[in-house]
Amino acid sequence: MFATFTAGRTDGDIRVALIDRPELLEWVMTEDAPELRPELIALGEAELVALAGAPVVEPWEAVVAIERLRSFGPESVLASLGAAGAVLVSTGGAFHAEFESPAGDAFTLDELLSGFLIAGADGPEALAAALLSAASDSNPLPTVHVTWIDALELARACTP
Repeated sequence: MFATFTAGRTDGDIRVALIDRPELLEWVMTEDAPELRPELIALGEAELVALAGAPVVEPWEAVVAIERLRSFGPESVLASLGAAGAVLVSTGGAFHAEFESPAGDAFTLDELLSGFLIAGADGPEALAAALLSAASDSNPLPTVHVTWIDALELARACTP
């Protein structure tokens, strides 16, 4: 799904791609027209594994895979890690958000993305808000922890 959104932003529209099938990665990574490239890409677990070429267990492994994708132009990539939370890699850094305790808080990629967009689509605060939004049916709401991932330099060094 490719779309343009304004919700939650004060500085204009943002082009977004929701990559919910691994075969869509090829299009994003080969598109030549810069005006069509998304500024934000949201990936599901299967798509992240396809991008990494191996299972993604640790958040820093997601960062390494995402940096490869970012070399094709998106400013930000939001990726679901399923029960392990979500990762955001952008020009502002890499962040991992997770629920304080695994309470079975399942969420869909589109719930995660919509919460991120509504929260402004930028930074660790929007990542935390996205996870809380995706878990909005939980009672009580779980606590979300956001951690800065000091792996961008490692990811750039490992990216072919």
